[in-house]
Amino acid sequence: MKKLNIKVNIRTRLLAYFLFASILPLSVLTISSTTLFYQSIGPEVSESLLDKLTAKNNHLIFQVALVSALAGTSLAYIFSRIIASPILKIIKATNSIEKGDFTQKVEVSSEDEIGYLAQAFNKMTQALLKRSQEVKSYNRLLIQQHDKLEMIINSSTDGILTIDKKFEIKSANPQICKWKGLDKSQIIGKKLKDILLINKTENNLEELPRAITNAQVINEQTNEKYYLDINCSTMKSDSNPQITNNYVLILRDVTEKKELDKIKEDFVATLTHDLKVPILANVQNLEYMKKGSYGVLSEKQSFITEHLISSNQDLLRMVNTILDTYKYEAGKYNLVLKKVDLCSVITDSIKDLMPLLKQKEHFITFTPHIENININADKQEFKRVIINLINNAITYTPNNGTIKVFTKQEDNNVVVIIEDNGIGIADSYISNLFKRYSKEVNNLRKIGTGLGLYLSKQIVEAHGGKIWAESEKNNGSKFQFCVKIYE
Repeated sequence: MKKLNIKVNIRTRLLAYFLFASILPLSVLTISSTTLFYQSIGPEVSESLLDKLTAKNNHLIFQVALVSALAGTSLAYIFSRIIASPILKIIKATNSIEKGDFTQKVEVSSEDEIGYLAQAFNKMTQALLKRSQEVKSYNRLLIQQHDKLEMIINSSTDGILTIDKKFEIKSANPQICKWKGLDKSQIIGKKLKDILLINKTENNLEELPRAITNAQVINEQTNEKYYLDINCSTMKSDSNPQITNNYVLILRDVTEKKELDKIKEDFVATLTHDLKVPILANVQNLEYMKKGSYGVLSEKQSFITEHLISSNQDLLRMVNTILDTYKYEAGKYNLVLKKVDLCSVITDSIKDLMPLLKQKEHFITFTPHIENININADKQEFKRVIINLINNAITYTPNNGTIKVFTKQEDNNVVVIIEDNGIGIADSYISNLFKRYSKEVNNLRKIGTGLGLYLSKQIVEAHGGKIWAESEKNNGSKFQFCVKIYE
């Protein structure tokens, strides 16, 4: 059997309660009056008279009951309306608030508990209305700021990516999509290495995303390649820890600059190559002249010839440095690797620089940690590195300085240290020392191409090694490089 769900409103309930409360006492009164009536007439009354008196009494009771019922019903209806009406108003206002309308107000003039409830309800709706208006105002401001920020990001000519700790792309602006030739939906969720050609190994990427400084991107529609410089920073948020330690990458298109640099490098390489031959010929002719092949020279002519030979040799070294730098950058340099005694290379380098050491009256020592240190290297190229580092120590150390060359072993590597007590280098210059044509190197160097340290870095890294510097202003410098020991 199915149950009937009958919903009775509050007014009906109150009406029933009042009606029951009015009829119940009347029923009790009627029964009591009937009992008293029978007790009062006594046994001597005849049966016919008793029937008449009973009928009359019942008629009177019925009239009184009918009038009482009508009066009770009327009073019950009136009282139910008085009590239920304000409660229904509050319920109606509550339903409106639930739908977001906070302007509702309950009009109740009584000063009883229901009146106090209505006043409290009205105060609550006023507070909710004020808070709702504030929230709407804040939301409008947030939407405006969000739209402004999104407009800036979308109109930026730089690419903007956000990635998480696993290098998964979380967002990308339209410029990235334009470079890659893909929709945003095809980029978000991909790994960074699937979108960019990063000039780092996977291990380096895992160490620190901020190590990513440049990359390329290839358009999948046109196959056009773009060269990008990358600036990476960490995202931090106290309110949203989920994005903490995620990363923002700003990518700038440097394709045009790269192309201009390539044109410049090709021009310089061609120019220096064409200069090398006549300079070398001049040196050889001056050497013949010095030896008297073209006649005996006077003392003054011999001095000038010697000076010209020295100047042309310096110029030839600079030309060779530029050419070799270009070859290393272009990957066109072929190293002749074989077993080399590092101690003999350092000793020969010091001998070659002895005239400069004597000229500035420097004291130099070489202290290897063991007698024979074998490495797998191109001897001539490695000698260039050592000569360049010792020559820098000679140049930037005042007369009567001390230069120490020594080695030590770290795991399977040998570390070579060239230490001087010269003018030193400020901390702000250290990070850019091994960059070519950097402002810091130009400020430090007196003569030359500004490529010596840069070329030394290229040579050491081509041997699988690493080079770095430590220094303090006015407290000397310590240049170091390490390579694997030959096994």
